[in-house]
Amino acid sequence: MVDWMNVPDSPDVNAVSTGNYGLLAAELCRLAKDMKYCDRAYESAKWLDDHMVNPEGILMDHYNGKNCELKDWLLTCA
Repeated sequence: MVDWMNVPDSPDVNAVSTGNYGLLAAELCRLAKDMKYCDRAYESAKWLDDHMVNPEGILMDHYNGKNCELKDWLLTCA
């Protein structure tokens, strides 16, 4: 999970930040052939799937880590 901002009172998580972290880790795994990057890529994808996918299977944008609330924000990124 990647915090949206490094603010102690606001442990918010954003799908784009966490997803791009996972993609970067997967690419580093491929290039460096280092399992620690593969593990991080898997953990990131699993966390998104476990916490940020709504019952309809849609990846939501925002998760509040303080109260474990998934916001009903549907955003697109260009």
